[in-house]
Amino acid sequence: RGPQVVAVMATLLVLSWITILLRCYVRTQISKSFGLDDWLAVAALAFFTAYGAFIFDATHWGSGRHTSSLSPHQYSMTMRSFFMLEITFLVLTATIKFSVSALLLRLAIKRLHIWIIYAVCMVVFVFSIAAIFVDTFMCHPTTYFWTRFDEPKPTSGSCQSASTVANISYFTIVISFITDVTLAVLPGFIIWESRLSPRDKVSVIAILALASLAGISALIRIPYNKSILNGNDVTYVTADLNIWACVEPGLGIIASSVATLRPLFRNFFSRSKLFGSST
Repeated sequence: RGPQVVAVMATLLVLSWITILLRCYVRTQISKSFGLDDWLAVAALAFFTAYGAFIFDATHWGSGRHTSSLSPHQYSMTMRSFFMLEITFLVLTATIKFSVSALLLRLAIKRLHIWIIYAVCMVVFVFSIAAIFVDTFMCHPTTYFWTRFDEPKPTSGSCQSASTVANISYFTIVISFITDVTLAVLPGFIIWESRLSPRDKVSVIAILALASLAGISALIRIPYNKSILNGNDVTYVTADLNIWACVEPGLGIIASSVATLRPLFRNFFSRSKLFGSST
């Protein structure tokens, strides 16, 4: 099932690059307002590209194939890629949330909204640092996470149980969902009180609400986490988990970037002979 994961990852990666490049063009050439949220969006794209590289590497070594068809070395290298994917995922999703938060801080006027955004950032920061620490030192030594499956096997080392790993993953998903939904709903309150026309308010809110799909993607991952508890044929049964783990940050990057492209569409429609002067 490796090609399925690669296809989803490649599609989202291409769309993310397109939307980020368009975002940078709008912010540097049209609105001339390139800011912190844009820098964080570019950083998120870099981490998402690295995440894609690890997805491709994992597929090369055996992700998506049955464990029984892999040599000990292939299985070990696949698990090494899985380890790097988990760490990169935590950094990636945190960066996306910081980027969206910085974008909302540009629009927020009410003190309550500003404090909610800062609270989300604090929760994401603290949780991400803790999760990265736990994942990094899940095994002792850290490399034992993948070397334990290779030949010859290490003489010493230990790891947390599969249930512990699954519970940490469940907690990660819940926090991710709560913060995603908060950042998806909050723009509605911020923009509705702005000076935009009612039509513009609805269009902007609809675009920003696309970010809530990332939170839904996080929830969809919950049933697939049971494959970690199973412990059998991990390289095959985690294919769906990997697919939705690609969708979640991919949608976050794309949706948050599309929300900044209104000036580009406005210029296009105003100059188009097909649409005349309509904006």
